[in-house]
Amino acid sequence: MINVFITDDHKIVRDGIKALLLGNNDIQVCGESSNGAKTIPGLNQCQADILLLDIGLPDVNGYELIPELLMRFPGLKVVILTANADQDSLMFSIEAGAQGFLNKDTSEDELITAIKTVYYGDAHFFGQSVSQLLFMANKISDIPQKGPVQKLTEREKEVITLLADGLTCAQVGEKLFISQRTVETHKNNLMSKLGLKNLADIIKFAIKNHLIEI
Repeated sequence: MINVFITDDHKIVRDGIKALLLGNNDIQVCGESSNGAKTIPGLNQCQADILLLDIGLPDVNGYELIPELLMRFPGLKVVILTANADQDSLMFSIEAGAQGFLNKDTSEDELITAIKTVYYGDAHFFGQSVSQLLFMANKISDIPQKGPVQKLTEREKEVITLLADGLTCAQVGEKLFISQRTVETHKNNLMSKLGLKNLADIIKFAIKNHLIEI
C-alpha cells in the first residue's frame, strides 16, 4: 500500500484528490494539511511514502519546504501538484528535490501513474514531450561533472542516453533486452562515476556531452 499525504491550502482540492484515489486498492491517503506548518507534524503521525505538495501555500513557498522535508523524512518522495505548470516552476521543483511535477488539471490516470512511478524510484514530470523537458532541464544551473563520458562502458552510455530521452528503467530494460534490476544497477553505477544525483543531472549531463540532441 502506498501512503500519500496531501498538502494544499484549498480543502476542495484535497477532497477532490481523496475522491480520485478512493477506489484505488494500491494507494491510500494517510493524512492532509492546509499549510507548511502543519505538514511536518502531520508527516510525523503518518508514515507517508509520497507527498502531494502545492507550491503556493499561505505560510511558505513549496520550493523552500521540500529540502527541509527531505532532510527530516529521508524516505519521503515529493510530487508537486500545482496550477503554475510553467518552465520556471518545473526547474525550481527539480532543483529543490521533487521527484514529480503535475498540473492540477491532470487526469485521474495521470495522477495515479505519477504516484506509482515516483514510489517505485523513477521521476515523473507532467506529460509533456521529451524535447520540452530537455529544454527545461537545460535551464538548470551547470552541474559539476566528476568524470568524462569515456569513464562509462558502452552499456552505461546506452542506459544514460535512454534515461535522458525520458524512458523509465523498465522501458530501458525492454529496449535493451535486459532486466529492470540490471538497468537500475547500471544507472546507479554511472551516477556514482559521474557524480550525478537525479534525473535532472542525467539529462543535463547527456545534453552537455552530446549524448542526446534537443
